[in-house]
Amino acid sequence: MIPDLFLAAHFLHCHVFLDALTKKVFDLVQKCASFSPILFLFGEEMMLDDLTKAAFDAMKRDPLSAASSEDFSRLPLELLEELIVKNYDCKEADMLKAALLWVKGNFLSPVDAVDLLRLFRPALISKREMERLDSSGEFTEYLFDLREEFNAYNSNLAVQPLIQKPRTRLRCEERLSVQVEGIVCQTPVRMRREHLIDAMSDATIDREHRHLIDPAHVVLEFNGFIYVLGEYRAKNSLQPTKVSKRFDPRTGTWFEIAPMNQSRSSFAAVACGEFIYVFGGKRRSHGLRACERYCPRTNSWKNIAQLPAALWQHSAVAINDAIYISGGNTKARGEVKLDVFVKYDPKLNKFTKMAELISERVDHTMAVIDKNQIAILGGRDPSENAFCSTVEIYDIKANRWMFYSQIRPFGPLLASSKLNYSIVDGDSGEKLAHIWAVDFKNSGEIIEFNFLTRQLRALPTEEHVKVFDIS
Repeated sequence: MIPDLFLAAHFLHCHVFLDALTKKVFDLVQKCASFSPILFLFGEEMMLDDLTKAAFDAMKRDPLSAASSEDFSRLPLELLEELIVKNYDCKEADMLKAALLWVKGNFLSPVDAVDLLRLFRPALISKREMERLDSSGEFTEYLFDLREEFNAYNSNLAVQPLIQKPRTRLRCEERLSVQVEGIVCQTPVRMRREHLIDAMSDATIDREHRHLIDPAHVVLEFNGFIYVLGEYRAKNSLQPTKVSKRFDPRTGTWFEIAPMNQSRSSFAAVACGEFIYVFGGKRRSHGLRACERYCPRTNSWKNIAQLPAALWQHSAVAINDAIYISGGNTKARGEVKLDVFVKYDPKLNKFTKMAELISERVDHTMAVIDKNQIAILGGRDPSENAFCSTVEIYDIKANRWMFYSQIRPFGPLLASSKLNYSIVDGDSGEKLAHIWAVDFKNSGEIIEFNFLTRQLRALPTEEHVKVFDIS
């Protein structure tokens, strides 16, 4: 009946009725009452019509519910393969379970199902999910190859970020701004939204507002994984910790890596090559010169050359196989500030003093504009204890800082709490800095600085950056 009505509406160009019928069938498919009318149309040339698309989208969102339908086994192999390859939203384990039920419904042997099951990526499945996939032992033979690959990938959790292969990557391409306990990862990360909560919801903002102490940890991305270094939210800033953790966006799981050699807060950290580098910071009432390097291959930290001076509330960025460090205080109580700009060479394990900053600043951000330019933005002028309104550009080849722009502070730039900076690419490839206060309730907006046009603006509600907390 439904196919007949759909065909009649299609050929008579009754678009209003067609839209209403599409919505009705879409609701039907979501409830998985029957796939027969949809499968009837799968064999027709009308493959790309709204009705088929609605059914296909419903199956993408909830494959396990779809698999519970008696008609699911009639789904064409080509469409099932497309569902697997384009699975950007659902858990890999859920789609695999649905595929196994489809294989069973079509009486395929383990040999016949090899090519289909090879489309799945074991790196996207957690240990608990893998155990649940075949709790009854019904699919043991079918899962043999995938389980072997899963075991090999999970044999050394610490080294996983260094295994960069197509089969270990998330399928989704969307990059999101994510934060952990108030601190944002400076660059957007590929994530599935199921692992996230809205950081800009009223409940989350109220919870953050109740934290009176600014967080002093660092959040960074390294080869698609999120590392959180240092204390999440130090109740006593005089007692920072060495604790370090890693979040896997593929499976939504945490792994506690080896602790840092030195407990510290308000430090700078950056990924460069196969390592994560940590510079300076503060411990109790003292600034630190101590620096160290984390190696995922050995899950260990190694002390490296010390900074020329103790440093905290500074910033660092990696470019051209080198690390540049700017700004900060040289004493824990901030009596002395630093305008020296230094370069660290990981190969030589050596610091070199470069051209001094034009403006002294702390708690700022740095952004790589291109292979020869670094921008410095925001932060506080320690002598005035006010927002630093100048934007500077560093020319790497010329070893020279240039005044770039003067911005009028407003919104979060006037907030007394710590600021978050997220560096993203604009639609035309230009660099943008999105800025908001950790205590969002007191600033109430996100602002954007465009490094190409040198313009600062408040983002209207419809353009607001989606910021998420890792749940």
